Amino acid sequence: LETHPSGHDEADRIATEIAARIAAGTAPRDIAILVRSHAQGSDLKRELATLNIGSVELLQEIWRGAVHRRFLACVF
Repeated sequence: LETHPSGHDEADRIATEIAARIAAGTAPRDIAILVRSHAQGSDLKRELATLNIGSVELLQEIWRGAVHRRFLACVF
């Protein structure tokens, strides 16, 4: 378990790990990231872009039915 001083630091760490996995041969299409909030998704998408890793944000929200899903899929 890792802790990070800020959401930006967490997004930076995750994006760096994704870049390393892609460099090691993982296909970007095989990577998906679940996030808890729109802000987390935005931070991570921005950090991926700084590493020239494209991403697509997909979300599903059902407020009263309690389904809140957000994830980013990496594309190259």
